[in-house]
Amino acid sequence: MRGRLPRRTRWLACLLAVALAVAPLPAARAQSTEPLSAPEAARLGHGETIERTQDVDRDRKHYVGGVTYTIVEATPSELETIFYDVSAYQTILPHTLSARLFARIDDDLFVEVRQGNALVQGSYTIRLRRSADHREVRFWLDRERPHDIEDAWGFFRVEPLASLTPGVPRTLVTYGILLDIGPGIVRALFESKIRDAMLSVPQRLRSYVWKYVRPARPQPVATRALP
Repeated sequence: MRGRLPRRTRWLACLLAVALAVAPLPAARAQSTEPLSAPEAARLGHGETIERTQDVDRDRKHYVGGVTYTIVEATPSELETIFYDVSAYQTILPHTLSARLFARIDDDLFVEVRQGNALVQGSYTIRLRRSADHREVRFWLDRERPHDIEDAWGFFRVEPLASLTPGVPRTLVTYGILLDIGPGIVRALFESKIRDAMLSVPQRLRSYVWKYVRPARPQPVATRALP
């Protein structure tokens, strides 16, 4: 029988094929202080996602990730429901094989995520916490549970926008993430690809809303003008 790769090696190899995208951080770690420029705001209004990459060295850890801005056709309440719907993670997080609620302590969720393909798989647990005003959800790696990455933090922040089309809500979603995959050849050769995978989550969220949330939304009843 062939020898199996060590658990950590198998998981790092998995990162080459999957999009590891989970983890909100203390806001200071993954948020840009620069406001959107006029060209960026125009691009955002035309449906593009504005992306700002970041590299952070802190406490002997090297994080990669960034902040994205995108407009989603959903209300903040609809988005909050998605963030706390564990079954949605399998669609929103790339190459996710399973996601299950491991525990709930007060209002915090502990979600065990397994990602990979037929050859390599890995799992970790994230903790989610929403703010008192329900406008932000932060998530971070639960280091008390088995994990094959060094560290991860992130957040989703929502801000309602005026509707351009009657009955179609719009919300500005700011998504931030930083991940430390640990030292080694994977960092040296594939760090930028892993970053790109992490920052793809907003587009997947927008597609999820279009496919699952929008069709379930009550449609306005057409009225006929009186003669």
